[in-house]
Amino acid sequence: MDLYGGIAMADLDAAREGSWRDLTYHSVAPDQSWGTAFPDRALVYPSGSNDYVFIANAGIDGGVSWVDLAERRIAQTLNAPPGLSAPVSVAAGRYLVAPVPGKLKSRSFGALKETRQPLAELCVFEISGRGSAPALSMRSVPLPVAAELAAPVSPEANDLVLLSSGSEFLVVKAATGQVVDRQDAAGRIARLGFR
Repeated sequence: MDLYGGIAMADLDAAREGSWRDLTYHSVAPDQSWGTAFPDRALVYPSGSNDYVFIANAGIDGGVSWVDLAERRIAQTLNAPPGLSAPVSVAAGRYLVAPVPGKLKSRSFGALKETRQPLAELCVFEISGRGSAPALSMRSVPLPVAAELAAPVSPEANDLVLLSSGSEFLVVKAATGQVVDRQDAAGRIARLGFR
């Protein structure tokens, strides 16, 4: 529901059978308003017997929502810069990490507008109380350059994150924000991935 600043949740079994049952709508805007949040990036986070969803907004007010799927509610809302990249999980799920390429969406006179305002920072979300009721806290880590993409180096073994600014690579420790390596790329970096 990108256009209306919210998410919809419904009974999955019923949806698989072709009907909407127990349909609810939830604003993901920091102020709980409708029409301005533009949820843009998400990550499903398994925690014990429940799943949570991390949702980052591209509206001018930014913000992140932490959705409890079992309870079908917004468990937490945090202030965060707008236009986060897709988050990645590192350190066996202790951190979710996202650079800020700064995609901004807005609406004017019935039209949608998209611009970019990249920030040279990394948003590190630490997850506490993993299991039955995990909670997020966020800190911003300054970077020497604005990054566009992130990939975990070894998500279960360590907290290293590979970042791309488009023309160079950075390796950052999520726990400390320390840039441990920085290299120029041979060309334009369009995607990151590991096997």
